[in-house]
Amino acid sequence: MENSNGNQRLGQLGESAACGYLLSIGHVILERNYRSPYGEIDIISLEGDRTVFTEVKTRSALPQNSRYGRASSAVTAGKKESFLMTARCYQKERPGSMRCRVDVIEVYIVGDEKPVIKHIRSAF
Repeated sequence: MENSNGNQRLGQLGESAACGYLLSIGHVILERNYRSPYGEIDIISLEGDRTVFTEVKTRSALPQNSRYGRASSAVTAGKKESFLMTARCYQKERPGSMRCRVDVIEVYIVGDEKPVIKHIRSAF
């Protein structure tokens, strides 16, 4: 299953690039790959006093060159539902109220070039 391993590696590269980007714009990374019975959240960060739950979608081609379209189009209704249920689990584990937002970061990795990142705030 070389393709599966290749996809996992691409996903890990994308998540690392997204973390670097979030750090560069002032976020504090709280957790990576947070899991609940409902699913996983790639990155949980703090932007000021707001908790940001981020889904990272990575592709090996720029959107204009991809037959699959934008990376964010892979966030289906079912994925959104499990993502939000997972975010609720995270919130329940932490006392107090929490201002939060859900973002999607698209990462396009093409060869050895610097990754292209598109940050979609309040995605859903």
